[in-house]
Amino acid sequence: MILQVSNLFSRVDFFIPRCDAAGMKIGDVISRARRAAGLKQKELAASAGVHVQTLKRLEGGSGAGYSTVRSLEKALGKAGATWTETEGGYELHVVLKSKK
Repeated sequence: MILQVSNLFSRVDFFIPRCDAAGMKIGDVISRARRAAGLKQKELAASAGVHVQTLKRLEGGSGAGYSTVRSLEKALGKAGATWTETEGGYELHVVLKSKK
């Protein structure tokens, strides 16, 4: 997926289609949301209060507990990235930060 954003925009919404019949794993969505928000794994892990190795494993395809995923989701929301699961995939919404 290629996305170009002008400096005029303060928010961008895009669609992530499901990869296969079983659906995209939550680690894939968190990884894409983290990168779209401009965060490094270490930054997101610290903000969410989880170990960076836990985040790396989750983004790599391993599972994680509900509380871990919820903490990451909240931290991403504070960074401006949220998502909604739809029938065909995920809608990722990112509020862009202005560069100073």
